[in-house]
Order: sequence, then structure tokens, then C-alpha cells
Amino acid sequence: MTDADAPYPASPVLVASERPVAPSVRPAVWLAVIAVVALITNALIAAMLCAIGAIVFALSARRELRADESLAGTRRSLAAMIVGSIVLAFPVLLMAAPIVASSLFAVLG
Repeated sequence: MTDADAPYPASPVLVASERPVAPSVRPAVWLAVIAVVALITNALIAAMLCAIGAIVFALSARRELRADESLAGTRRSLAAMIVGSIVLAFPVLLMAAPIVASSLFAVLG
């Protein structure tokens, strides 16, 4: 039996949408999802730590994507970075709001 007679192609055929994904994209997306779940369940420290991890992995993925143009995952790494930034900012704003409000009440009387 030759390669021409085989029921499958000799080498894998990649469709344009099936480009290999950068290795750091999947952990960035998973950490962003875990950060959102932790934020919903009111685990603020866990949410902040996962958000930092998502941002770090997304930055690493962006570097990998810039170095190798044949990899996919640009939108996913950008989305993970945005979600991580929002999740990281939310607990900080949540903790800072009472301090700012009490300061305003003290100043305004």
C-alpha cells in the first residue's frame, strides 16, 4: 500500500482557522475565568491572584504571538488581559470606596 492508496492523508492538513495556539494562551484564559468565578463568590484575594496570573500569561502569550506569526490566540490573550485587569481593579475599588467616602464626608461636614 502506498501513500496514495492510504485512507488518510500522509501528513496532517491544517485549515487556516486551525493554526496552533500559543502555549500561554490557554492558562491565561483559564486563570481569567477562575478570577471571575472567584470574584463572583466574593473570594477577593483569590480573584486578584488569578487576575495577576492571567495578565502575566497573557503578556507572555502576546510576546509568543509577536515572535511567531503562525500561532493563533491574539483575541483570546487580549480578552484574558482585559478581564484580568477588570477583575484586579474591582476589589481595589471596592476596598477604596469606603475610605474615599469617609474622607469626603469628613471634608464636606
